[in-house]
Amino acid sequence: MAAMELIYSRNDALDVNPQGGQSHLSEGGSDWLWAVIACFTVVFLVYYALSFRPHHGEKIFYYLFSIALLIGAISYFAMASGLAYSVIPTQLYTRDAATYQIFFAKYIFWVVAFPVVIIALGLLSGVSWATILFNVFLAWIW
Repeated sequence: MAAMELIYSRNDALDVNPQGGQSHLSEGGSDWLWAVIACFTVVFLVYYALSFRPHHGEKIFYYLFSIALLIGAISYFAMASGLAYSVIPTQLYTRDAATYQIFFAKYIFWVVAFPVVIIALGLLSGVSWATILFNVFLAWIW
């Protein structure tokens, strides 16, 4: 019986942080987001550990992807905890819900993650810094 108590699901995040809007994050959705946090965190720790033994000029890639993974874990933590959202009214009213949640932490993660990938691809391909910065700027305004 003690083993079952150890693996019992204990996600109380949505009880601590009440959700807004008529269509909002469910407990199952929160559980899934906690699993994504675990994946981001494990991969972050692996990349961070590997950054101590880089080969010829690879250290910048470990740093870039470590930053993106850490920001991803933090933003998914905010979403799984029921934080970092706004309640938005629907444009076309349906019977299901007049308001719903939009997690802005997802967009903060995108603002960080896309430039990391663009910078890594630019460094790998050997283009100039002006081209890399131009591509980052395009990703932000796209």
